[in-house]
Amino acid sequence: MAKQTAKKTAGATKAKATATKTQSQKKTQAQTKTQAMTPKSAHKNPVRNLVEKSKDAQASLKERESEAAQRIEEKLPNAPRKVMVGSHAIETSSFIYSILLIVAAIFIMPLCGNIMWRAILDFTHGSAYAANLAISIGVLLVEAICMVVFSVGAIWLAVRMLKGITYWRLHITEGLMVDLTVLILAHMMLFGISTPLIFFDLLVLLLIAMHSSFDPQLALERANEETTTQTLKQMLHSNSERTYIPGKSAGRGYITLNFFNLFWIFVIASILGLIIETIYHAIVFGGYQDRAGILWGPFSPIYGFGAVLMTIALNHFHSKPVWLIFFVSALVGGTFEFCTSYFMEYAFGITAWNYSGTFLSIGGRTNFMFMCFWGLLGVVWIKLLLPIMFYFVKKIPWGVRYTLTTVCAVLLLFDGLATLVTIDCWYMREAGDPVTTQVEKFCARHYDNEYMQNRFQTMTMDPANATRTRNSL
Repeated sequence: MAKQTAKKTAGATKAKATATKTQSQKKTQAQTKTQAMTPKSAHKNPVRNLVEKSKDAQASLKERESEAAQRIEEKLPNAPRKVMVGSHAIETSSFIYSILLIVAAIFIMPLCGNIMWRAILDFTHGSAYAANLAISIGVLLVEAICMVVFSVGAIWLAVRMLKGITYWRLHITEGLMVDLTVLILAHMMLFGISTPLIFFDLLVLLLIAMHSSFDPQLALERANEETTTQTLKQMLHSNSERTYIPGKSAGRGYITLNFFNLFWIFVIASILGLIIETIYHAIVFGGYQDRAGILWGPFSPIYGFGAVLMTIALNHFHSKPVWLIFFVSALVGGTFEFCTSYFMEYAFGITAWNYSGTFLSIGGRTNFMFMCFWGLLGVVWIKLLLPIMFYFVKKIPWGVRYTLTTVCAVLLLFDGLATLVTIDCWYMREAGDPVTTQVEKFCARHYDNEYMQNRFQTMTMDPANATRTRNSL
């Protein structure tokens, strides 16, 4: 009985191989026949040949990607689960993200209308600082445009993912991040720390989760234990996504611009920047001054955000000449310093520095000397500190790095939110607004004006300089 079964199996295998060989021969004969029937003019037309080759290459690429996806699912024990949406099989995580984006887009439109209506009422009834009324109206328009753009972009991305389209999803997510950042800053300049910011912060967390999920380099690190061969590594890198091999491929960035790398760049630069600024102040002006820019801990966020922006801007300049890195760093740093000063003044009435009267001062917000400092810091950062930091960060196992980054990010996020809330309450007390909510009473008891002035020794506050409405949402 066993011998008969073996003979049957062998016969089936042989028949299958013969059928495959026959199909291959027929395909070859068909191709030969097609080539024979092709007019000679087609062979003489190089443009047509180039177009045909391009089409063949695209078809071959899609076929290889499909085969690679199937091989990944077969070989990886933790391959992502998929659900059927119509005729499209998409990852479960992409399906969840799509639903959340659609819900957010639907919710954000009436919120936009409410914010616009409230701000217009404040403007028409004189509930805004008249000195900056034109700026306030401009900021309101920026916020409204950003909300509409985010809603449309979120729906567009969600529909693409529901159709199983993965092309450009990483870049669209990054575009939504930029739009949401501008939206949050504009909202704070109008209303300070208000209830809608909770919704916007949740959207920030959603976009960070999406970006971390879509990033192919992080996918490779997560699956590194199962994908040790170069073939599987190549399969994980879809041509529809941006992939970086640090310092290897020409024309590609030095590091992958994901949340984990940028977070540690922010943390390290915030600490180093505070140390450098404290030493500089002690040498130039004498004595110690608390230069921290956050409620708890030795952090100066302006250097952290500056380093993040420089890393993004200079990610493709790591092998460029020093003078070019210096120039781009000075331009990026000076622009960032100017915008930060502008935001702090018009959102909270805060002046943290004033370079008026110095050489090439731009509105007292930045000047030639400090732009040169930014240029020097950019060169040192890109050429020396970033490679060292990146080397040691990559040595940390993925599981440990993931947990450590998550815990530290939550703590630092809480620290940042507490800083904004206490500064906002400080602003309202300086503006003469009554202390009514429990949060305002808590801040008035534990973080009064004297405490805030002692903690943020470089800041002076004048609510008359702000652009926000007198009534918050």
